[in-house]
Amino acid sequence: MRAGAALALIGALLAGCSGSSGAVTNARDAVLRVDDVPTGYKPTPHRDFAPQLSQSEAAALLQCAGLPRWFVDPDADDHPSRADSPDFTYGRFASGPAQRLASSVTLARSSDDVRVPLARLDGDTAARCFEPMFRAGFANGLGGRPGVTTSDFTVRPLSLGGIGDQSAAFQGIATMHTRGGPVQQDLDLYFVRAGRGLVTMYTAGFDSPTDQRLAEVLLSTMASRL
Repeated sequence: MRAGAALALIGALLAGCSGSSGAVTNARDAVLRVDDVPTGYKPTPHRDFAPQLSQSEAAALLQCAGLPRWFVDPDADDHPSRADSPDFTYGRFASGPAQRLASSVTLARSSDDVRVPLARLDGDTAARCFEPMFRAGFANGLGGRPGVTTSDFTVRPLSLGGIGDQSAAFQGIATMHTRGGPVQQDLDLYFVRAGRGLVTMYTAGFDSPTDQRLAEVLLSTMASRL
């Protein structure tokens, strides 16, 4: 049902996101709303479930990828105007949701403040910069439980096609070996620029792949509002 709803929406949303009006002056006007997601996804108050890096790990990531701190740290001193969507969850796995997604919208001072650093996030080289973030994300989930071991860890770039004015995305995949058997986990990180706005989305799938088409629809929804 959720895939069907996503496909029904995608044509209209993609058609409306090819450009940005620049009229939005408050980031909160562009975040996701409850009626943006298909039936079955439950809204919950936003919480920061993104991977937590040490100061040295965060500094190394930013230097490697050539990013300003506010790209990955919502508490950075240099952070422009920013607003969070509600988090959305779907299904159940073990003691938590089978899928979870969190997103935010940032309005920078100018489009170049987003365009220039985002252009550096291209290909396998940038994907390697984000490996510590994805490892930390897996450690926050099943990978951090006693007796669980991790294998087949991979981080790769993803293509988002024509969403927004500019985009970059990465997917981390790992197999968690638990007492009940192997569990596939994926974490996805998306960046989409529309004008001077930056849409960021972080998704997690436990034993069920993240719905990539739905992620693209939701990213398009936010980008079309900027």
